[in-house]
Amino acid sequence: WFPHGEIGNSPSEPVLVHDGPHRGQMYVGDVTYGGVTRVYAERITGSDGMARYQGAVFPMSQGIEAGVNRMAWGPEDGALYLGGVGSNGNWNHQGHTFGLERLAPAWDGHAGPDAARGAAFEMLRVQSAPKGFMITFTQPVDAAALVDPAHYEVKSWRYEPTEQYGGPKVDVRSHQVTSATASPDSRQSLLEIADLAPVRVYAITLKNMKAADGTEPWSTNAWYTLNAISKKDMAFEHFVGSPVPTADALWLFDGAASHASAMHMAKDGEPCDWKIERDGSLAVHTPKDGIGEFDIVSRAAFEDCFVHLEWLSPAGGNVKDGQRNGNSGIKLMERYEVQIMNSAQAPEPPQFNEAGSIYRQTAPDVNASTGAGTWQSYDIWFTAPKWEASTSSGGTSDDPVDARARKTAPRKLKNARMTVVWNGVLVHNNVEVRDKTGLSGTEAPGPARILLQSHPSDAEGPVRFRNIWV
Repeated sequence: WFPHGEIGNSPSEPVLVHDGPHRGQMYVGDVTYGGVTRVYAERITGSDGMARYQGAVFPMSQGIEAGVNRMAWGPEDGALYLGGVGSNGNWNHQGHTFGLERLAPAWDGHAGPDAARGAAFEMLRVQSAPKGFMITFTQPVDAAALVDPAHYEVKSWRYEPTEQYGGPKVDVRSHQVTSATASPDSRQSLLEIADLAPVRVYAITLKNMKAADGTEPWSTNAWYTLNAISKKDMAFEHFVGSPVPTADALWLFDGAASHASAMHMAKDGEPCDWKIERDGSLAVHTPKDGIGEFDIVSRAAFEDCFVHLEWLSPAGGNVKDGQRNGNSGIKLMERYEVQIMNSAQAPEPPQFNEAGSIYRQTAPDVNASTGAGTWQSYDIWFTAPKWEASTSSGGTSDDPVDARARKTAPRKLKNARMTVVWNGVLVHNNVEVRDKTGLSGTEAPGPARILLQSHPSDAEGPVRFRNIWV
């Protein structure tokens, strides 16, 4: 439903969205309001066993010159063209008899890994859940607000056939949000709703909700037509393919040769010599022997950070023979490695030196591997170790020469820590990293680079990476 007087009056032509963050959704015009709404639809099986589409409508654009009758995608520029033809009477956009306008996407690209970069902060989807709704946002949300039920307002009603134009609301109710559970990346919230019932329209309003970077939402409303309640348990989404980074994120690799320049060879600072494959992935330069011979590092240095990356380790090789089975890894600050390899799927138990491990220190809590030859993802929240420079006793405190002479090696106050989500599964929860991991440089204070490892392999091709951002 497009609730009359709230989000719709005279909906007109729908168009399917082919690219960008709204891919697979629809834009719908309105003759009266002179705007465009957005529709997300999902297929839910009802109590009669039949699967039908239902979903949510969101505000998208207002201020169009005239009521929108027709919409079409430009064949060359990817923009949306809106055509309006006014008329007399009470259905038209008052005072405007015609209009032709072009809406160009605000995100940076239409396809590929940066498709949603620059997209507005808003609700991307609302989905039915057994006890409420799952809301997915285009950007990470302020963590405290995301889990606070007070930041959500939910009302519902139903409709009955009447002679009255527009369809009045019947049996309007206010619903308590009894709980709100956040995904590890703060982009989703699973709401439990009191007195949830089917065959009703649910209006969901965000209250004082902001993105993690403080951005205000583009819109705060969604209207979901709940013909049937989904029986499927909702799992937090695993963002592989088109992750949406925050506005201040730095891309290390997104499929373009220009972005490969954000990484360079660790040994000599020369340009990255890893090959970009036809599918836009970055293939590890695999050495015949010698671990780390062709490692690459970021040009930028980091301490506390969040890293998203996707990787594929091909089949082949033997884990017991020098771990030559599609081996690589990502090292935070060039010292703290999360292992990458073609580890077997569950029920094989997780290991402290295989995929998902903080290498040779901590095995993942769960084996979340999807197997060799599949794209997998890591989302890593990293907290750098904390240091203090200590001095020996004695000497004159106001003598700078003496003070420099008394200076000793920096003392580590706190170890590094990591939270790792592997393929959407939390496998390390704020785990302490006691020291550098194997074959890494000595711990030291100050920012350091992110390293992608080259490792000898007998697998059926190189390990590949895509969608790496910090």
